[in-house]
Amino acid sequence: MPEFTLKYADARGEIHQKVMEAESETEIRDKLSEQGFLVYTVKERSSFAPALGLGGKKLDLEKFLIFNQQFVTLFRAGLPILKCLDLLAERLTDKRLSPHIKEIRDDVKKGSLLSDAFARQGVFPPIYVSSVLAGEKS
Repeated sequence: MPEFTLKYADARGEIHQKVMEAESETEIRDKLSEQGFLVYTVKERSSFAPALGLGGKKLDLEKFLIFNQQFVTLFRAGLPILKCLDLLAERLTDKRLSPHIKEIRDDVKKGSLLSDAFARQGVFPPIYVSSVLAGEKS
């Protein structure tokens, strides 16, 4: 059953957030309305689930975060971006993440911007790609 993240207000006007399981957004809205709550938002919980991705391609959130920490650490240590990607692409053990990082490395070698290379993969959250782009522009 899908999980939904919801934001609603009680009778005293206090705003609450929680996660609920339901068959649909409409079911949740109806249930909370019957209980006297004012529903602000109901969103299917996908971007903060244990996996990342779009279009059926999923990445393990924990392994992606580890990759990101390693990438940032190498970059802050003074290594060029391409060298960071080379090192990480060859050492990743995650079967889902590794091919994407290798493609990103190849795109960057061919002259693509890092943010464009991440965006082309279609599995990284848009906020991550936007953050990389912001870093490139600054």
